[in-house]
Amino acid sequence: MNFDYLGGRTFMLTVGCGVSTSFMRWYDKIDNGSWTAVILASVCAYIAKSGWDEHTKVRADLQRDIAATQATADPPAIVEQVKA
Repeated sequence: MNFDYLGGRTFMLTVGCGVSTSFMRWYDKIDNGSWTAVILASVCAYIAKSGWDEHTKVRADLQRDIAATQATADPPAIVEQVKA
């Protein structure tokens, strides 16, 4: 299922977690501390996932650029670029 038009799968899971715990808090099934812990954990997990996705994207781009440079340049030129 494609959730990109709604913000992505991770975002929808975070919103769903927030809505379900808010309903449980509204009907007094969980206490304030539990609600706070669940909301905090879900938001932190969302932020960490977004950061990790960005990290892997940047790393893949860097590795692709290095491979392209190594394929087109002669080895001494690469060594000179690294030294500079």
